[in-house]
Amino acid sequence: FFVVEADEYGVHPPKDKTPKLLFLRPNYTLCMNIDFDHPDVYENIGMTKKTFMKFFSQSKHLVLCGDDPIIQSLLLSLANRSPITYGTGKKNTYFAQDIIYNQDSTEFSVYKKDVHIGTCKTELFGAKNVLNSLGVVALLLENGFLFEEIAQSLLGFKGAKRRMELAWTDKNSYLFDDYGHHPAELEATIQALKSRFPEKKLHVLFQPHTFSRTLALKKDFARVLATAQAAYIGPIFPSARENTDQFKVSSFDVSKEAKSEHVKAFDTMQGMLDSLASKFRSGDVVLTIGAGDIYKLKSGIIELINEATT
Repeated sequence: FFVVEADEYGVHPPKDKTPKLLFLRPNYTLCMNIDFDHPDVYENIGMTKKTFMKFFSQSKHLVLCGDDPIIQSLLLSLANRSPITYGTGKKNTYFAQDIIYNQDSTEFSVYKKDVHIGTCKTELFGAKNVLNSLGVVALLLENGFLFEEIAQSLLGFKGAKRRMELAWTDKNSYLFDDYGHHPAELEATIQALKSRFPEKKLHVLFQPHTFSRTLALKKDFARVLATAQAAYIGPIFPSARENTDQFKVSSFDVSKEAKSEHVKAFDTMQGMLDSLASKFRSGDVVLTIGAGDIYKLKSGIIELINEATT
């Protein structure tokens, strides 16, 4: 078995916008969601859907998240392919029920067409990770793996680096780091942390990645960041591929769009840290999120947390 992450980004934009995943011919494709991203490659969600439909045509078997609205919109066109679907809805081939979110783990029951297969437990948390885990369970079951082996492996999985990674804790205050740079990723991560720590205040330090993405998805970023108790937006981390002079957008445009006193933009990363230091209280949760270098704030954040607890 050879597992690869398919990349929908172009080969070398703007010279060659051919999506890299179209060079793949997989036996199985596990697609967890489809959304509009990479505006320097795709003009709109319609182009994105066409690319994924072409990719699906190059795959022998499909395992798709039936809860994802965009995938749902494609299922009728894929009916002749008989895709395996998964989600929380009972219309899916595999579905999760009896989901329990604990402080340190998540549990859910797995069903296949109303037949209870077993219960999974994972150290990952949040609704998105339930779906992601279920997708892997479905894929492995379709390939003949035993459920008991799958469940045991899932229990031992500690998560991926920079994906809601616990960077530091004193068992009272917490610092998490995440690579997310799309509104859907921010939303899933914020939701997961709020469900795990419902009584704690969540501080989100976000570093936008690329001017083109920030401009195209400004409203969605603002909407999602407004759901945090406190959001701090740092300067946009540019891509070497884009000419920043072509884009009239800044982090301040995102904060203005949010129309919330809890969402603030800053000219510098140090400005974010200083603001966090003035608002942080012992027992709070901090999330740094972005595809740039925001993870470098780790030592500074730990220092201010320690100062707040002494």
